[in-house]
Amino acid sequence: MFDVSTADPARTRKFLKIIGVVALIDVFLLVPLLLGYLDVFDSDSFVGPVGGTHGTTFLVLAGVVTWGAFKAGLWGWRLPAAIVGANVVLFGLLQVLNSDDPPTLLAIPAAILIVIPLAADVLASRELARKTAG
Repeated sequence: MFDVSTADPARTRKFLKIIGVVALIDVFLLVPLLLGYLDVFDSDSFVGPVGGTHGTTFLVLAGVVTWGAFKAGLWGWRLPAAIVGANVVLFGLLQVLNSDDPPTLLAIPAAILIVIPLAADVLASRELARKTAG
């Protein structure tokens, strides 16, 4: 699925763990920002520091997966496409949700898009394990 390289499994596994940790941190930072963005609670007090940290974390995540695909050859282009693409689609979806009369059902795909980086990391790790087991 993600064309995970088996040339150096230890190195690939190390960077997949880094991606998993950064993606998990990114999800924990994104959830309160989403709730504040959707006016579930007042977010004026924390949006600056949490938003800046989330933005930096996402840039690190995007940088690592892009570097791993195009420079290091650890995985194919689908992993950065899934992770970066999910966040771009999520941002567009949030613009629709924040309109005057947002459809409530759009909150479900927003929740799914939040976990795509974590799911992509888990799937890539399983692919590596399957390839190196046999």
